[in-house]
Amino acid sequence: GGSVWLTAQVVCGSGKLSANGGFCSSANGYKYCGAGGRVALDYDPAAQDEADAVLGVPSLRLQAAAKWTFAKATSRPLADVGSVYMTDDRFLGETFDGTRGVSDGQVFCGTWSRWQPKSLTVSDVWVRFPEGPATNLTLTGDVRVSGVNGRLEIGGDEAFPYCYSVNSQVEETERASRVRRMSATCPKLACANLTLTDGGQFMIYPGLTNGVDQADGAEIVLSGDFTVGMNAFALLPCHPTNGAVVKVTAENVTVGSGAWLSSAGQGFMEYKLPGTNVSTGGIAPGYPTYARPDIYAASHGGAGSHVSKELNSLPYDSLEEPRMPGSPGNRAYNKYGGCSGGGVVLIVARSKVTVDGTVDVRGQSPNNANVGPGSGGTVNIVCKTIAGTGTIDATGGRYDVDNRYFPTSVGAGGRIAVHYDRVAQAASEDPVAISWKCNSQVCKETVDHCCRAEAGIGTVWFPDTQFLGDRFGVGSLTSGEYHFGSWTGWSPAGVVADGPDVNVRLVSGGHDFIINGNLTIRNSAALGFGGGTNCFTRPNAYPPFSPAGKGAVVKVGGGVIMEAPEKAGWKNELS
Repeated sequence: GGSVWLTAQVVCGSGKLSANGGFCSSANGYKYCGAGGRVALDYDPAAQDEADAVLGVPSLRLQAAAKWTFAKATSRPLADVGSVYMTDDRFLGETFDGTRGVSDGQVFCGTWSRWQPKSLTVSDVWVRFPEGPATNLTLTGDVRVSGVNGRLEIGGDEAFPYCYSVNSQVEETERASRVRRMSATCPKLACANLTLTDGGQFMIYPGLTNGVDQADGAEIVLSGDFTVGMNAFALLPCHPTNGAVVKVTAENVTVGSGAWLSSAGQGFMEYKLPGTNVSTGGIAPGYPTYARPDIYAASHGGAGSHVSKELNSLPYDSLEEPRMPGSPGNRAYNKYGGCSGGGVVLIVARSKVTVDGTVDVRGQSPNNANVGPGSGGTVNIVCKTIAGTGTIDATGGRYDVDNRYFPTSVGAGGRIAVHYDRVAQAASEDPVAISWKCNSQVCKETVDHCCRAEAGIGTVWFPDTQFLGDRFGVGSLTSGEYHFGSWTGWSPAGVVADGPDVNVRLVSGGHDFIINGNLTIRNSAALGFGGGTNCFTRPNAYPPFSPAGKGAVVKVGGGVIMEAPEKAGWKNELS
């Protein structure tokens, strides 16, 4: 979009000032769009007051849209909205729906003194409040965002160049432009309920803090519920270099069917030091440090990998109280940019958390031979009870490019911790069929050397063994190293681990594993008992082992059955 600059003593009317970007669809189905331009409306406040007293506030429409469409995996990364500047905030109301005031754009006001909304409704327009009092809103009513083009963003007045290349598996859940946004201050939204419906989207961008474990970069504080409804999307990014996180506090948190609560690829990022060609992961603890100009993946809940088996970085963060984002992979030969780690979803719910959609903090995956994958991020949930049939995913990124000239690598899994009330959870009748994923992904099987570069799986922590059932796979414990605050017993009639996505290790803290019937592993599943720590003296092997006196004892009353894998060359694993 271009520019519209209107200067007058008084403005009136009901027309539109527009500086929208262009849009096209290519023959192969990809969507491309130009960014919004700039609109500025400059008037004399005193004279405008006199005119408004007679004619009312003008119903002008101010628009600097990026005409984007998010259509499955065929959409390119989003272009950004442009800017809308006004002398003061008189044109802002409680409803943004394209009929008057700002319909699309970043909102800037010379002075903020009049706008005191009790609630906010954004419907089918994209509005960002990057600065001013709007980045620290306290409302008595609700905030509601609806429609596939409805998008509300708070903060984000600063931008950082984004990772060069990401695989579509993460791109589909980021819905972000090719810059990582951050805030000069630490934004806060306080209201009754925050509701996203009918494809509506919400984002809040954190500012710098004195440390990831010291303060929150942004806050959502609700007296009521946070609801990400069907097909809606909420992005909670971390600060790209500082790692500061967004904290959500609410009565109930619901991620509906087809909805996303995402911080995928929104953790620590790799960047170049100013004025140099030197790349760095900054303070990211799991950033690969090996000096060889090659591709290495990042660590977090486990250790990242490299096919040549050099040790590059160690796991970090707390098992029970994780707060750190995932770390970036590195770039080879100073080309492009290493893929970012997964971000952090930090939820404190006074009552219930329901996940029927997806909570996603996966690390980024490259689609270029010079880029290392990022590690999975963090999901930390405090609640009375949790329920749902969705997915919570902190899987690391994977190298998925068939190029034998570049050794390949896999990002480590992140960390998941859920602190529920043990008594309330046991009494709850709500079904818990969540797929818990904290894997380090295998690479494309056509790259035969790739499968030797295994990274460490991430960790999952629960207060007790309530979610430890008799089947591992979709709708249950799917991947990760599982720890339990209290070992309250586990003696199933039989156990089945089923499917290539299953990569589970159970840590009991020295208690026996008792399986009364058969232990069956099929379809290339991997199931392990014991562990909890790793040996890093052998590069890239990272063999897990149990602490002294707490070795794993597995008692199987029936048979141990290893069924034929579903693909030639694949294998079942029991460790």
